[in-house]
Amino acid sequence: MRAELWILLGVSATWGTTAPMSAAEGAPALVSRQIDELAQAACQTAGVTVLAPCSDQEFLRRVWLDLAGRTPPLNAFTQRQGNGTLDRAAVIGELLKSPEFGKHWGRLWTEFLTDRRPFDTQEYDARRLQHYLTESFAKNLPYNQLIAELMGGVGTSDSSGPVNFLLRYNVEPAALAGAVSQKLLGVTLQCAECHDHPHAAWKQKDFWGLAAHFARLRKMTPTNPQEGEAFSVVIERPRGELSIPDKQSTPTDEGRYARKTVFPQLPGAPRDAGSKPRRDLLVHWMTAPENPYLSRNFVNVVWERLIGTRLVINLDEEPSATTSTAASILDLLAADFSAQKFDTQRLIQTILLSDTYQRSSIEASPPASTTEDLRRAEEQMLHWARARIRPLSADQLHLSIAQAFGYHFDESDFRLAEATD
Repeated sequence: MRAELWILLGVSATWGTTAPMSAAEGAPALVSRQIDELAQAACQTAGVTVLAPCSDQEFLRRVWLDLAGRTPPLNAFTQRQGNGTLDRAAVIGELLKSPEFGKHWGRLWTEFLTDRRPFDTQEYDARRLQHYLTESFAKNLPYNQLIAELMGGVGTSDSSGPVNFLLRYNVEPAALAGAVSQKLLGVTLQCAECHDHPHAAWKQKDFWGLAAHFARLRKMTPTNPQEGEAFSVVIERPRGELSIPDKQSTPTDEGRYARKTVFPQLPGAPRDAGSKPRRDLLVHWMTAPENPYLSRNFVNVVWERLIGTRLVINLDEEPSATTSTAASILDLLAADFSAQKFDTQRLIQTILLSDTYQRSSIEASPPASTTEDLRRAEEQMLHWARARIRPLSADQLHLSIAQAFGYHFDESDFRLAEATD
């Protein structure tokens, strides 16, 4: 049996347990240490025992699954420092520059943005969106620029990735407002579509004010394409307003309400009748360094991908309203992310360099499995004193089996598997 299969199954091999690298020089490592200081202080306050650093074998398996989407090949275990320990910083750096990183994170974010597997459908082509996101992560496109391109898509479904994000929600203002608020801003604004939010400060006018930014978008589908497959086109007209039923009016005998016009309005802000195109106004607000949602939400989601759980459930409440450790870590990473011009790879590197990420999930002397032991383990994971055991996704499992058995990618294979020697 190939050694990679033992790694996939989590079975111990011949590699020993070693301490993680010492803090390297450089700003990402300095922020990593600040994360660790916050987490360590929380553990001390709660009286939680912190587990030892993970072994080199455990680290390699974890970081390859997180960055490349599969378990590592044998040659990944040869990257040693002078003292015989694994050069973890070098492993992280090489994986972030590898083609596999762009492919894995492009696939992850396609599924996150669409809530679907990346296939071609009658409504939109998720493969085109995935290709765009793969290239964006591979070349480390600044996240604010990625969002600007994603939100500003126009053109055809067979040539534009961002257009397929809009088409996933049928270019409908209400659907896009719900997707943008939830996926990109991290708030539950969609709960205010029919009435004011029952548990947060969002009003119905906040939801429809956001939706109105997309009111001039139109989807066109040629009925008789001259050649090739059918496609859709997204355009933005120079005129047009969003009209919705006015539930405050008296309905007719047929139950119909009078309609009212809704104008663009940024969430939680007064109406701004600016002269810029409406989506440009929205993008300018979203991608501003001082925006309280975009950076924090991205950090929150990336943390979940790498650690296993979000720092906060959502951003409905003002982040400054709480002083919890989780919110402090979120603020720290979001501020650094914005200050470093929305550098996605740096953000990921910062989290991976931390001792918090590199904790082991295995106790040196595991106790008997009692109710109290399980409670203590849950408390450790809550305070990042112990790594969470995360199940493999379907793609991670597929690619890892492919790696273990030497499968090589076939362009005609719709399962998207690929492996290298």
